[in-house]
Amino acid sequence: MPDSTVFNLFASCIPVKGVKKSIICDVHRGRFRYIPDALYYILTHFKKHTVAEVKEKFGNRHDAMIDEYFDFLEKNEFIFYCSKEEQKLFPKLKLDFDFPSTITNCIIDFDANSDYDYAGLFRQLADLNCNYWQLRFFGTFTMDAVHAILCTADGLSVSSIHLVLPYNPSVTKTTIDKIYQSAPVAQIDFYGVPEKKIAYWKRTAERLPFHFYSGMITDQTHCGKISPDYFALNINTFGESYSFNNCLNRKIGVDVNGNIKNCPSMQQHYGNVKDTTLEKVLENNAFKYIWTVTKDQIDVCKGCEFRYICTDCRAYREDPENMYSKPLKCGYDPYTNKWESWSKNPLKKAAIEHYQLNRNLETNA
Repeated sequence: MPDSTVFNLFASCIPVKGVKKSIICDVHRGRFRYIPDALYYILTHFKKHTVAEVKEKFGNRHDAMIDEYFDFLEKNEFIFYCSKEEQKLFPKLKLDFDFPSTITNCIIDFDANSDYDYAGLFRQLADLNCNYWQLRFFGTFTMDAVHAILCTADGLSVSSIHLVLPYNPSVTKTTIDKIYQSAPVAQIDFYGVPEKKIAYWKRTAERLPFHFYSGMITDQTHCGKISPDYFALNINTFGESYSFNNCLNRKIGVDVNGNIKNCPSMQQHYGNVKDTTLEKVLENNAFKYIWTVTKDQIDVCKGCEFRYICTDCRAYREDPENMYSKPLKCGYDPYTNKWESWSKNPLKKAAIEHYQLNRNLETNA
């Protein structure tokens, strides 16, 4: 490129620094790449510079290394070149997060003893313009029982429903199709499926709108796991993570007993659906406080290079008394850049016992 052209990061390519490693997050293509801290420094301190000017700033002692850096950036399509006059035509990507509803998503839990007014609850969610619902069923539920519950949401405004269901031998493609036809169900996850059955379903369909898992989910304590499998690398999550809690912001939860919470896994509740409304709960500033607890405030997470693409959990924390403590179920250490089993870490033993997770630690891990 001509010496007069300056380098520009594409607006969707955002460098993030951790205590030991740095990454570039491409929120348009949904990918990230590790970069040396020296390259992070160049990208954040030498904007609007030519490559020649960058080399000069370093006294031309590291020209070969800088050339290697820019080769990497070009090959991965993280940067482009333009004149200094043209640079003003490419504004920085705005990371403001907003949505035209007070509540965007919910988690509703059911078990055999749940006896509150499902239809009334669903109407309240629709009135709040809550478009994304996750309904989790624990214990023994027939597909007919699930279908009956879903039918109470018929005609309501909801964009997407994600079902988490216990598997039973009566599940067939026909019964699953019936569920999909009863409501705007986008995904069904079956748990507790025998391995042979999982193999059978994989053989019978190439691409399934439902998933089968052998692990058991007995209650809400299975929530809160942190893993690269759950990384969400897109502009909405990235922008939300800058200013809000990317798990609990604009979320509402109802546990199996009808208690209204930020998440069914949390201990604090703000009334019960039998005697209060969701709208009333949303008037409580204490309920909404946790929405603004960001990863930049959380111990350990604030030094993690994955903090804007990783999920969070405030229900299970390494220090149960500290709202800003690291998620208990995270096994990543940004100081060593290693993933380890969180459930086998002896330093987490007291918290595991506090939350009574040791009852089913094998399936919780």
